[in-house]
Amino acid sequence: MDILKKYLSLIKLLDAAERINGRKKLQKIVYLLKERGFPFEEDFDYHRYGPFSEKLAMEVEEMKFLGIIEEKVETTAFGYKQYVYCLSPTGRELSKQFDNHDYGPGFKELVSELCSRDARNLELIATLRFLKTMNYQDSDAARYVKLLKPEQNYNDAEINTAINFLNKIFPQ
Repeated sequence: MDILKKYLSLIKLLDAAERINGRKKLQKIVYLLKERGFPFEEDFDYHRYGPFSEKLAMEVEEMKFLGIIEEKVETTAFGYKQYVYCLSPTGRELSKQFDNHDYGPGFKELVSELCSRDARNLELIATLRFLKTMNYQDSDAARYVKLLKPEQNYNDAEINTAINFLNKIFPQ
């Protein structure tokens, strides 16, 4: 059982979320939860779609192989493939065995809030947070996100809403 403890945070995340639609979304949710102080061990570097963890990608593959999580492929309304992650029956049983590991107040609420957002918005929020951890002020982070992600065409209102959300979940 001890070997499975390395997957505990992901098990608890998927238990709280029930399902996460998309690889990019999963990466951004884990990044933001880790930044918020929840016990995720993955390291993140900046990549094309914002913070990315190779370790997290490998853990997901391991968990699929072990039968802890299921990865389903669905086709979106626009015809794109989307990977959907949820706990398998084995994963749900493991989650019950770790019921004594409570991540405290706010975990489930934050997971729900993050899951309700689309991947594009989470990419913006995570990228802004990444820039802020590099000591960029809000105005500089907003300017740089436009330079780093011109293809996303984020407008000022979206960026300001994302900054306000970050300031809410990461109080100074």
